Amino acid sequence: MELRGTLRDFSLEAILGLIRNGHKTGTLRLVVTTPVGMPRQVDLSFLGGEIASVQSGSLRGLDALREAAICVEGSFEFSVDSARLPEVETVPVAMEVALATIDEARNKMKALGAALPATGFAFSHAVPADDTVHISVEEFRLLAITRDGMTLNDVIATNTAPTVDSMRIFRQLMERGLLVASPAVATVDQMAYAGVVSLAEHVGGQAGVAIFNQYFRPGTPVAEWTRAVPAFRSAFQALVGAEKTSQVIARLREITG
Repeated sequence: MELRGTLRDFSLEAILGLIRNGHKTGTLRLVVTTPVGMPRQVDLSFLGGEIASVQSGSLRGLDALREAAICVEGSFEFSVDSARLPEVETVPVAMEVALATIDEARNKMKALGAALPATGFAFSHAVPADDTVHISVEEFRLLAITRDGMTLNDVIATNTAPTVDSMRIFRQLMERGLLVASPAVATVDQMAYAGVVSLAEHVGGQAGVAIFNQYFRPGTPVAEWTRAVPAFRSAFQALVGAEKTSQVIARLREITG
């Protein structure tokens, strides 16, 4: 028996049930996306229909299963393998435990998704009102990788814990005043900058690049680029004329809106 399809057509529980009822040995591969847009690959191995191991990146066992549980977008494929898997690689998960873990992870994700700010927010460290702050090991680890200006997705991608756990710890730290959220400031990345500066060089040479760099730098907020456009237009037009300047301004508008 081989299975393939999407999670929109078959729930994870239904897929596990089919494999278990068929007493199959093989590998189930999930290529999925979490509710916060993080891509994941989860591999579940089966022996006689029972879960022998679960892996997703550095996550193993129930942690990897929690990552699969919260995903509702993606595809799956089950490949039959008659060979017995090496014992050293197997960490069995009882089906009853697996189903309970899936249900628990989904309920937590639903609650956390409603409690945390949208992904368009950035986080920064804060000093709580208490004189003495006690933090757990998992809170310390997340604080250590969080840099001011990072979004929730940035931290989830960096943290080694499952998505649900990262979001739970985030909520704790916000409630304790150790992290605060504010609307993320859109910045111009290096690729966008390079695209415009190469055009400025094409129409204005090195002198054009020098003028461009007086007003625009990568990593700065989009709003700053927007404010600088009129002054840049005047300076650049004096060098290359209105027609060529309009080409660069058009490319700038793709970034600034």
